[in-house]
Amino acid sequence: MKKLVISMVCAAFAFSLQGCKKEAEVKSNTKEVMTFEEIITNRYSCKRFKADAQLSKEQLNTILEAGRKAPTAKNLQEQHIYVVQSAEALAKIDSNTPCRYGAPTCLVVAFDKNNVFTYPGGKRDSGVEDASIVATHMILAAQSVGVNSCWINYFD
Repeated sequence: MKKLVISMVCAAFAFSLQGCKKEAEVKSNTKEVMTFEEIITNRYSCKRFKADAQLSKEQLNTILEAGRKAPTAKNLQEQHIYVVQSAEALAKIDSNTPCRYGAPTCLVVAFDKNNVFTYPGGKRDSGVEDASIVATHMILAAQSVGVNSCWINYFD
């Protein structure tokens, strides 16, 4: 049986539709194509989500696809992405961190410790870095489809 290790650097990040900061800044037309510069300039960590504003299937699929396409060391793709939306599963996240901020969807990025690239010398592997790259791609994809996000790494 494979043992998964949840990366404490990017164990989860939560996201929801709008409801953060200054709503006027959020693009209302998500079909409008943003430039990369606009995505990285406008992205921020949302700390107050609308609990009843669920992602659309199209938005979620776009975000997950960005994670799937993210580069990993030796292209091993050792990451596992869990979509957390049930009240029971969200409560488990809440019991481990105060930083979900009411988001109705969390993505937990984990990696298979037995399927990572081990750097020469055998003292380090690529698991945390690869999971971080995957999470970053998904955060930027979320912004590109009008979804706010927050990287959560404050776990007990």
